[in-house]
Amino acid sequence: MKSRSIYIGIIVVCLIVITASLYYVLGGFDKMEVYFFGGTDRTVIGKEYFIPDDKKDFYIKMDSAKADLLSGMLKGKLTAVIYQDEWRERDSLHCFIGASQDSVKGVVRLPAGYEYKQFSTDRIYKIFITQSGWVIPSPKSIEETLEVKSIEEGEVLQPITFELYYEDGSLSVEKWVR
Repeated sequence: MKSRSIYIGIIVVCLIVITASLYYVLGGFDKMEVYFFGGTDRTVIGKEYFIPDDKKDFYIKMDSAKADLLSGMLKGKLTAVIYQDEWRERDSLHCFIGASQDSVKGVVRLPAGYEYKQFSTDRIYKIFITQSGWVIPSPKSIEETLEVKSIEEGEVLQPITFELYYEDGSLSVEKWVR
C-alpha cells in the first residue's frame, strides 16, 4: 500500500514538471510588455464585418484574408482592425480584416469586394505576442494591459484595436492614442 502511494506521488510530480516545462516552452511564462512608438499613418485594404463575437467566425474571416494574401490578390501584413463600439456590447464584433499597406498609392487597383481605410495617430501603445496559440493571453487581458498603461501615462485611446499577424506566427496588438 505504501509503495502504491509513492508511485502515485512520483506520477503526480512528473505530470506537474512536464506540464510546467511544456507551458514554459510554449511561452506561457513570458511577461507582456507595453512598448511606445511614435505616430504613423496606416492604410488597410480589407473587408468590414459585423460577426458574432466568437473566435470561430473571426478566424474564418481571417483565413479568407490570409488566403487572399497567399494568392497575391492582397499585399502587405495580415491585419485585423477591431472597433470597440456599440456592436461589441451586443455579443457582436465589428471588425475590418485585410492587409496593412504603407500607402494606398502603391496599389494599382483594389481587389473585388475590398475597400481601403486610412488611420492616423501620434502615439502607439503596442504589445508583441510571441507565445504559442495554446498559451496566448486572452484578447481582453491584452487590451486591459494596454489601457492600464495608457491611463498611467494620462492618455486617451482611440476605440480601435489593431492586430498585426506576422509570418512566424507571432502578432502585435496596438492601441492608438487620440
